[in-house]
Amino acid sequence: MVECVDHRLLLAPLVNVDLHSARWRAAQDATGDGLPPAHAEALSAMLGKELLPRWPDEWLVLERERWDQVRLHALEGLAQRLRRDGEYLAALQTTL
Repeated sequence: MVECVDHRLLLAPLVNVDLHSARWRAAQDATGDGLPPAHAEALSAMLGKELLPRWPDEWLVLERERWDQVRLHALEGLAQRLRRDGEYLAALQTTL
């Protein structure tokens, strides 16, 4: 699960990090290459999650702010796409 490369510890490539997946999906959606509206609920649920809630570590403050900006931007883009496609209820739920 962990590899040592040049005196650094890294996660092995086989380890799936949900934050990386969520950022990738958010970036895809922001460019218009995202999932079709049928998958909007799953994407909204993924983007609705906080980064390591209840962890008091100081280094997380900046990472949480970054994640919040990414997910707000992605949710806004998704809601606009759903509205454009006539999926008004899904767009409203995404904005909430």
